[in-house]
Amino acid sequence: MQKTKRGAASIYTVVITCLLFGVISVGFVQIILRERKKSISNDLADSAYDSALAGVEDAKLALSEYYSCINDGYSSSSSSDHTIRGNYCRSTISLVEESYSNCDAVTKILGRNGGTPATSANGGEVLIREVVNGATDTIQAYTCVQISTVLNDYRSTLSSSSPTSVVPFYSSSNSPSFDNAKYVRVSWFSQDNLDSYNTNYRNYNRSTNSSTFPPLNATDSSSGSGYIPVPPTLSFSIFQTASQFTLSQLDDTGGLNATNRATVWLVPSKNSSNTTVTKSQLVQSNNHTASGTTNNPIVIGCDSSEAREFICTATLELPDVRPGPDNSPSRQSSGGSFFALLSLPYGTPDTDFSVELLDASGNLIPLDNVQVSVDSTGRANDVFSRVETRLEFRDTFFPFPDFAIEAGGGSSSGGLEKSLKIDGNCWAVINGELQNSDSAVIYDLCHVE
Repeated sequence: MQKTKRGAASIYTVVITCLLFGVISVGFVQIILRERKKSISNDLADSAYDSALAGVEDAKLALSEYYSCINDGYSSSSSSDHTIRGNYCRSTISLVEESYSNCDAVTKILGRNGGTPATSANGGEVLIREVVNGATDTIQAYTCVQISTVLNDYRSTLSSSSPTSVVPFYSSSNSPSFDNAKYVRVSWFSQDNLDSYNTNYRNYNRSTNSSTFPPLNATDSSSGSGYIPVPPTLSFSIFQTASQFTLSQLDDTGGLNATNRATVWLVPSKNSSNTTVTKSQLVQSNNHTASGTTNNPIVIGCDSSEAREFICTATLELPDVRPGPDNSPSRQSSGGSFFALLSLPYGTPDTDFSVELLDASGNLIPLDNVQVSVDSTGRANDVFSRVETRLEFRDTFFPFPDFAIEAGGGSSSGGLEKSLKIDGNCWAVINGELQNSDSAVIYDLCHVE
């Protein structure tokens, strides 16, 4: 009887041990299967994203064809040229102009899938890659690419490596004239910018009447330590001309609320609710000849609420245009003669920004071919990824100076070294006319008492 009892206890021990190992094994198998499924999902997600990027690259090729046709003088309504090139360009321009409602424009322009629209056979997809490997078949394709050349805003990023950005304004044939432009709305420093600094919103505690620029390393009142002001100070300049103008009209405000060039510095503050800049403020800060002018900055109130895409927003009233010899007050929008310049005076921190043009009622004025929006959807098996990006098809090497003079000069103190040279070969142009060499202006330029 005693031996039988000891044998039963051993059986119970073996059974319990087997059950325990079985449970552990099943647990490990579940973990392995779950991680494998996650790995496959991540791989498919990355593949779908790559497929969407392939759609963006094809959109670039299609846009290159579009702008090539535009530069050759073609339009969607050109009907006199029935050559192969003429027919292709008319079709290409029409497809791009309607691409915002057509997923197959890029496919047709580049001849993907034979240049045909969506069919039951291919669903309008452009196959990128197909891998057959037993149960892990992978099919990559982009399914829809939409292009829009008419947008409501301009978006870009200012950084220490590229602290300036030129924003040209071109109106759409379907949009109001730029003569109706009354305001420019500038928004900067997105929530993504704020997150990249791993800090709460903070800025120099400025009053609304402050007339000085913040120091580069303002002092944190709570800790006494220095930090770079966040969000950054932003410089905004507007350049606008009539159909004709003189050099003096480009720079001289004449004490009026009208100018062809104006500059303002926007300084963020937690202690202000101001979000507007009048045209008189913008003009005064550009009046270089005014007595006592100090180019005072304008304090703009900023809000770090997560409900806002951009922390800072300022609405600037555009000055009236100084008319030229033909007395035309109309803005000249062709040839890039109506544009804005944004820059980081401190060169830091990096900031995303948006620029919008508004009429007197606050309605958006669309911008034509300033930027191009590409919305691309890619897939890998049954996983989809969607990418939206902005493209610019213009000269990115616009020779606009980042600064007028550089301090340092190689001296040990980092000061400014300069030398003065007096030259008798001087000239001046006033109101578009070359001054006589005997004039007082020439004398003042060429002589130092």
